[in-house]
Amino acid sequence: MPFFLGLLFVLFLYLKKSLSKKKLVGNYIRAISISIFIFQPSIFTNLGNIINCQPFYPYPGKSFIKKALAEECFTNLYFTWTISLVLPSFLFYGIIEPTITLVYLLKHRAELNNTSFLLEISFLIQGFDKSKFYW
Repeated sequence: MPFFLGLLFVLFLYLKKSLSKKKLVGNYIRAISISIFIFQPSIFTNLGNIINCQPFYPYPGKSFIKKALAEECFTNLYFTWTISLVLPSFLFYGIIEPTITLVYLLKHRAELNNTSFLLEISFLIQGFDKSKFYW
């Protein structure tokens, strides 16, 4: 979803022909970052729902996915989805993307007094002390 929204944003700007290719790439990355941070809570909630199991009492010893009671937990299919979708998504949205953002902020911390730079990242650091801009 975040990548699709970022693509739509850049496509809109490209159709307006208001930006160069370099600025389009920068705006695309910015749009994806904003989208990821906006959708991150719902992404984690939905990923958690995929692996959240509960016992189903008519079948002792068996657990089923809470949001899809037709799917049994701890089967080959369950572990396939967990390893191929949930784990990589948790790693990307929970570790990799925030780390990339932190490195970007640390790399550009000298520009925190630059107004144009602040406009680009204000959604990330708004309300934080300048000495603790990294959350």
